Amino acid sequence: MITAGGRFAAELAQLAGTSVKALLSLQGRSLLTRVLDAVRGAVGDQPVVVVGPEAVAHIAQAAGAQWVAEGPDGIANLRRGLEALATPQVLCCASDLPFLQAATLASFLVACAQQPGAAIYYPVVWAADFHQAFPGSPALFVPLADGLVTGGSVLLVERRTVLAAEPLARQVFNARKSQLGMAWLLGLGFVLKFLLRRLWVREVEARASQILGVPCAALLGSDPALAYDIDRREDLEDLWRRVP
Repeated sequence: MITAGGRFAAELAQLAGTSVKALLSLQGRSLLTRVLDAVRGAVGDQPVVVVGPEAVAHIAQAAGAQWVAEGPDGIANLRRGLEALATPQVLCCASDLPFLQAATLASFLVACAQQPGAAIYYPVVWAADFHQAFPGSPALFVPLADGLVTGGSVLLVERRTVLAAEPLARQVFNARKSQLGMAWLLGLGFVLKFLLRRLWVREVEARASQILGVPCAALLGSDPALAYDIDRREDLEDLWRRVP
């Protein structure tokens, strides 16, 4: 499943030439087309769903994917995509991952299979690895006891379990862009540990599992391409420097 409902802020949309992130053109191809190619290469002939505005429907259908109209927010889009599929597990990708490759996704799926038993798998990327892959990137990182990390924009989820956990998943989704927001959601003790940089990734993993009521797995050392997304002007300018 590819979520393609993300929008650029007005100023950034003018710079990008589109308000829909998935439609950003890079060397004559949209970001959505690039991600579709990567997903199709990783999952073969399994069904692929694209959730987004009608403007992306023709791209999805041309790639042999099913288009599903977007909902009012990200969690609604996730639900619509999951409901459109019938597989026990679903690979969920954002559409603004310009350097995503089929091999990257295949490696992520292998890493998930090597840690069986989780309902949600989430890639965590070391800052050092990210800067090695994308030197000079303006990406933001979270300071944890393990070191500086950032999260990816890809998930592997157990479909039925995540659908049942939607109310709690919505809380996590709403807090995801705020470091302190996530820490408050995880608990006061986590706030203090976070501020003191004494919070470990495995503690976050365990607490997330407790909050959602499903086992979660953070895959440390994931590929940096899973986390290179486009949210800010700096990100867009950095992308254009790399791919003129």
